Amino acid sequence: MIRNTHRASCARHLFTFVTCLVLALSAAGAHAAPVRWVLQDVLFDDGGTAFGSFLYDADTNTLSSINVTTTDGAVLAGSFYEFANFEAGILDADSVLLVAQENPTTGTPAFNLNLDAAMTNAGGTIAIAMAPPPLAFESTCLISNCSQFFSLDRVVVSGFITTIPVPGAVWLLGSALGFLGWRGGRRFSA
Repeated sequence: MIRNTHRASCARHLFTFVTCLVLALSAAGAHAAPVRWVLQDVLFDDGGTAFGSFLYDADTNTLSSINVTTTDGAVLAGSFYEFANFEAGILDADSVLLVAQENPTTGTPAFNLNLDAAMTNAGGTIAIAMAPPPLAFESTCLISNCSQFFSLDRVVVSGFITTIPVPGAVWLLGSALGFLGWRGGRRFSA
């Protein structure tokens, strides 16, 4: 009888361990892609600021859900950006060109966001490139595909991008902790 009880106890512990392992691995996989990057403390040399966020998927090198705003400064008026410019060939894990309209023309506002490191699906915090060039700057498109700019109207002098935790991973972690609490409570009530 004692031997059967011991086997049943070992089986329950093994089941609990395997279940927690599966939940933990699922939580790690939930953060795979895409990742929401948020602009933090971004300041231009003319006193303007930038804020907002976008989704970046490193596996496919794509941007989506772009919602970035720059404010008025001494040199340039602020703009709202909701498009990435793929035509100019400036989209990489460490360089993003945002434009104010889907099909940019001469004079379209553009925000060239160069980073000190590549964005990944793991997230983190990355400083915005200040020097040496390439710099992060806001300007207007010189030609229709926005591969050239009138000038570097204003340059970013401080700021970084950071990630927001993925709600799915938080939910899975909460589920794992709840399951452990439930299993622990059952052991004492039996």
